[in-house]
Amino acid sequence: MKRASLDTERIAALLERISAGDRAAFTALYDETSPLLYGVLMRLLRNPQWALEALQDSYIRVWLRSETYSAEKGDPAAWLIGIARYRALDLLRAQGERAARLECNASDLRDAAVPPRPPDEEAVVLADLDHLRRCLDTLPEAARRSLLLCYYEGYSHHELAEKLNVPLGTVKAWIRRGLVRLRVCLESL
Repeated sequence: MKRASLDTERIAALLERISAGDRAAFTALYDETSPLLYGVLMRLLRNPQWALEALQDSYIRVWLRSETYSAEKGDPAAWLIGIARYRALDLLRAQGERAARLECNASDLRDAAVPPRPPDEEAVVLADLDHLRRCLDTLPEAARRSLLLCYYEGYSHHELAEKLNVPLGTVKAWIRRGLVRLRVCLESL
């Protein structure tokens, strides 16, 4: 699924410059990608303060580990989202409970909301979401459920194995196969 607001080649180039210690590239990367990462973190944590803390931690990690990004391994936005997701999971573990899933009150969300997208960009995002939903519907139930619990609810593989009462290897296989099938489906659209 292509992200309409991010230029993949530019983000990859910024990461390369960051690995050489370029602070201006780091600032540019933050400016271009922080709304996306903040939105992901808000969906996972549902708490504006925690999302901002995880966002800051994520960019520290990007600064320190930018040399580990490789364009051959995948999309730079996916790499950044992965870092943010793991920072969110670390924060949840540090809090000792899943209190982040409690509903924030509406005023908290309005105060920390990501700026709205232009209408043409919003249409592209909605079309991408529709493609994602259609592709998710083609997956076997176990794979779909595992992916949703992992990527949208924030469960680790170990937590999923416990929750679903199946071996860890089974959960990992469901997620891996699901991701492969999801990628094939999205690329065909």
